[in-house]
Amino acid sequence: MTSSRKIVHPLLAVATMFTVPLLLGCLLAPWIYQWVPGLAGERFERVASRTVQVLALLLVWPCMRWSGASTEISRGLAWSRERWSRFRSGFVLAAASIALYYGSGFALGAYTPEFEHYTRLLPLVLLGFLSTAFFVGWLEEIFFRIFLQGSLRTRWPVWAAALLTSVVFSALHFFRPRMNPPITDPDWSSGFALLPHLFAIFNPERDWYFAGTLFLMSLALALYYEREGHLYHVAGLHMGWVLMLQTGDYVLDRVPGRFDALFGQGDLISRAPIAIPVIALFVFYAARLLPSERHRSNKDGL
Repeated sequence: MTSSRKIVHPLLAVATMFTVPLLLGCLLAPWIYQWVPGLAGERFERVASRTVQVLALLLVWPCMRWSGASTEISRGLAWSRERWSRFRSGFVLAAASIALYYGSGFALGAYTPEFEHYTRLLPLVLLGFLSTAFFVGWLEEIFFRIFLQGSLRTRWPVWAAALLTSVVFSALHFFRPRMNPPITDPDWSSGFALLPHLFAIFNPERDWYFAGTLFLMSLALALYYEREGHLYHVAGLHMGWVLMLQTGDYVLDRVPGRFDALFGQGDLISRAPIAIPVIALFVFYAARLLPSERHRSNKDGL
């Protein structure tokens, strides 16, 4: 997939998207914290984080239009039977891979049923997980594949764009500023004081496997998108992973001390060492299917 966007500064839209909400949020957060009723008891870091997120949501569509992504969105979402089939295959494959993780852990005694969650409300909970996975799968892929990766591809080669997009994808899952002790009486500069602590929740001893799994998932999705040029297969993969991770985390409970070297110490298997090699297989397969740059150039020149 090569971007056909014809704009002068596509990377400027990306830079704006990732800097303006952050800086403006740091500036506004102290005033919002002091002026909005009911926020005095909240952690200032949380108010600042929410402020940045709201500003990012307000800015995302203008930046996407500015980058030329609106045309690519129409192309990437255009429906066809073949694309719908690719969505289904991606969803089934991703869901099966996570189910295999949890199934092997259950068979080895690393997980046990979390019976307190097995109630009449379980179908509604699972339906909620399905809805969440649907929206996360499509919306995140529009943002990361079409906007971020697509903009980078107007200037950078495939692997550079895919790698940087995947680093950003992984890092943003840890975007939650924390300070110790917390800020209790913010002034106009308190938001900017949070900048060195934007990813403070990242714990190297606990989170490297999770960060690596997120990175590899995004890299696989990036390479599949480069190969196919539409969102259906990658959205299906993303949706299947999210659905089964949420489901496994909810219905199974980790047995402490059982195969910790494989399954980690938490319920969420994407934080476990075993997730890395299996998701790496998706990257390997997607990379093998990717056309070479020479073939891509010849094809584009026809």
